[in-house]
Amino acid sequence: MLQEQKFRFECHWQTNIARPGTEEEFMVPIHEKILADPRFTQLVARRNRFAITLSIIVLAVYACFVVVAVFRPELFAMPVFGTSAWCVGLVAGFCIQAFAFAMTGIYTSRANGQFDRLAREAIRGSAA
Repeated sequence: MLQEQKFRFECHWQTNIARPGTEEEFMVPIHEKILADPRFTQLVARRNRFAITLSIIVLAVYACFVVVAVFRPELFAMPVFGTSAWCVGLVAGFCIQAFAFAMTGIYTSRANGQFDRLAREAIRGSAA
């Protein structure tokens, strides 16, 4: 009897088929319900779109830095002020690091705010 119940549970776990309002509905794992929730799908799409946009921006800034370093190295060698020991390339490198730090902060802020809220809504809706 116990073996039969275990087999029945495993079959329902794997098949992902359940009729709403029946005993079978409760046998569908919660993660399957969350993955099927339209709010979760929206969350994933919005998060991916935002992450890809930020990634393209960061890669474009790095690519510009490399292109200038390769094709106009004399520009990076110029001093920032008349006889300053600081050159443009050094300042540009520091600015790129600060930019990457800021972009990470922007993503983290949005992830901890908007994306976490959407995830909680999807989980609550699926668990209900």
